[in-house]
Amino acid sequence: MRFIQILLLALWTAPAAAADYASALEPLAPYVGKTWFGAEDVEDSRHGTVIQRWEWILGGRAVRITHANNGGAFGGQWTIYVDPQTGGLRSHYVSTAGSYSEGTIVAEDGRLIHEMRVTGTAALDSVRLVMDPQDDGSFITHAEYFLNGEPLSGAPAFHYREAPQAELFIRPAE
Repeated sequence: MRFIQILLLALWTAPAAAADYASALEPLAPYVGKTWFGAEDVEDSRHGTVIQRWEWILGGRAVRITHANNGGAFGGQWTIYVDPQTGGLRSHYVSTAGSYSEGTIVAEDGRLIHEMRVTGTAALDSVRLVMDPQDDGSFITHAEYFLNGEPLSGAPAFHYREAPQAELFIRPAE
């Protein structure tokens, strides 16, 4: 019983780095509580459209981003939280295709840079996503895909605009 009490006390008294959730999550705050519609800024889009919903979860200690591509044909969900060891932002993602990723997010010169290690697909093993905020409140994401450390071509850039009426729908598993 004493061991359980000590364990609970150790878990409850997290490192100081994790104590300031608000400042660590601050770079995400302008996007949270909103629904976003994203499309490629090219005429012959191969990647279609994306709807993202950003939400505070766990009493403001984490952010959940749910996305649906092309009317719900593909989707996934990120959970972004403060790493109690480093005080930095970490992410976990799972997709409807069965792949998942773990990553880190850093704010740099007003941009968010998301580096992810991907598991469960032979098509790629890492992604670097840069999110550039725009003066009108929208944002543009630029993705880079990698396989065995080598860059892959065809990674899309999407322009996201707030879309409060957009319906986020992910098709049920068959």
